[in-house]
Amino acid sequence: MIPKVSRSDDIPTITITYKYSELLDSEGFKKLCDQAITEAMKLEPDECFLLQDLFVGQLWKKLHPGDRKSFGRFFSFYVQDKGSKIIKLAGRTRQNQSVYCKK
Repeated sequence: MIPKVSRSDDIPTITITYKYSELLDSEGFKKLCDQAITEAMKLEPDECFLLQDLFVGQLWKKLHPGDRKSFGRFFSFYVQDKGSKIIKLAGRTRQNQSVYCKK
């Protein structure tokens, strides 16, 4: 996050921009989904995880919060539709994050 302070009419305003932010399209979501499924396949059967746990390093944190939320929805729909043979939705955390388990 890179905060920028600017002044207009003597009223300071702060604009926050995300250095690594890029709006992901459906192709970007598909690539991230493939990466997440590949990482999930490495887990033991019945092992539970959060979506962010599947991304190594800073990749998850580099995504814009809106992109993370949209991708979470995309991944959830994928799991309920095509990924049901590999991953199941196990529940939610107190922070309303989806918890998944490998079958």
